[in-house]
Amino acid sequence: MNSSQSNSPPPSLPTLSAPNKTLASNKPPRRQSTFSNSPTSTNSPLARSPTSPTISLTRTLSSDLPDITTTLSQLSPPHLLHQQQQQQTSTANTIKQTIASTTSSFLRRPSSETLFNPAQSAALKTLASSVPLNSNDSSFWAVLLKASKFPSTHSANDAYDLEMATVSLSIELAANNVRTRNFNKLVLHLLSQIQKIKETKPESIPTEAYNALFLTRVFSKHFAGNLTNDEIIQQFEDNNQNITIINDSTTVALDLEKLTINDQVKADRRPRAEQLLDALLSLLINMDPNANYSRYEFYVEVLNTLLVLLSTQLYRTKFTESNYFLEILLERFSDRADAVVAKLLENFIEQKFPPPQSSSKV
Repeated sequence: MNSSQSNSPPPSLPTLSAPNKTLASNKPPRRQSTFSNSPTSTNSPLARSPTSPTISLTRTLSSDLPDITTTLSQLSPPHLLHQQQQQQTSTANTIKQTIASTTSSFLRRPSSETLFNPAQSAALKTLASSVPLNSNDSSFWAVLLKASKFPSTHSANDAYDLEMATVSLSIELAANNVRTRNFNKLVLHLLSQIQKIKETKPESIPTEAYNALFLTRVFSKHFAGNLTNDEIIQQFEDNNQNITIINDSTTVALDLEKLTINDQVKADRRPRAEQLLDALLSLLINMDPNANYSRYEFYVEVLNTLLVLLSTQLYRTKFTESNYFLEILLERFSDRADAVVAKLLENFIEQKFPPPQSSSKV
């Protein structure tokens, strides 16, 4: 390249005489497709219809692909196809059974047979039945109260299991007790056991005492939660006349082997509810729950029973309806208010840990 050419000025460009039409256009031109000049395939969805490509593609697949069921039926012999259908049906049934069993395990409702042993279940059914029991029937009451201890409730799950296992028994007992008075006889045995504890002051609470209190609390909870005040009175009170008690000179005092009714309990003419509150309040105030685990467990059951008896239904048909046990507490035992409050505050402030279970056995 010559030096003269390299030093020459660049050529001048002509001045634009009008604005750029491309920039001035309201609608900028679309870029020409690379495939605008190429022929469209006859199999292309765009060549078939101007509608949406998705709809066209769906139509293409549904029209081009053969029916799978028809193809399988054509390729597989009839007997093999029948076996495949049976296998699929069997698999589906297995899945349904698995789901059903899994769901039922989550929604299980324990029965008395699963929570109690066979002897306890049979005795509870007899207690709730329409057959009146003899209060001094040593064979029956020994099986119900003394043979084995009923399970304790230490958590919300335990309480739920107990509720589900005893709800049908409680309903049946409430319906039959007006005639049989079997629940009242259970209360008599509980009062006799508490009287024996006061007199002998045993180191460990007898199994029959714990079981009698446990069952009284379980059935009373159903009464308090489902019956009216008049019906609760009807369940607890028998006018001290409808219960047949055999007076035998050999069983005047409480015999722990025969589990008969204590003579002082039989002679007490106060209402059963008043006798029961009197005994429970005395235990609440005077018993040391930290002596051993047996006493601790019994003391907790005393508190639970008092809570049940003094509770009020959340939804009541009549706002003016009274509470039988609350009225007795306020009218008959108001002089114990200071002692009860002091004991409850002492328990709350100390917050002692439960004694080890190895310390004693019920």
